[in-house]
Amino acid sequence: MTVKRGETREIIVDVSYSTKRMPSIHSNNNQSLVSYISPPHLIVSGTFTPTGYLDNSSGFFDRQISKIPINKEGEAEIRFSFTPHMTLKPGEYTIMLGAANDYVAVSKALKIKVT
Repeated sequence: MTVKRGETREIIVDVSYSTKRMPSIHSNNNQSLVSYISPPHLIVSGTFTPTGYLDNSSGFFDRQISKIPINKEGEAEIRFSFTPHMTLKPGEYTIMLGAANDYVAVSKALKIKVT
């Protein structure tokens, strides 16, 4: 994907996950505790900085998974909007878009060419 500095591009993200309440069993002072794994939340990182932050560029999801109606298979379509800051050096970058819960994260790489 190519985007000019200061312009916004929208990316459609398809997310699917199990809607079954999955137990998480852990021990606390020799007692077994059962809690339930929370639904996933959306995450983003990029190669704009060494720490994975988007720096002065902006990126946001139009909503979080917990705020949208999903079908019984746990599928949802979410939009991610990205705007590279005017001071971002032109070049090729990678954005990682994904979802994570208490135990696992899954991300997909998207190559971005900023002009």
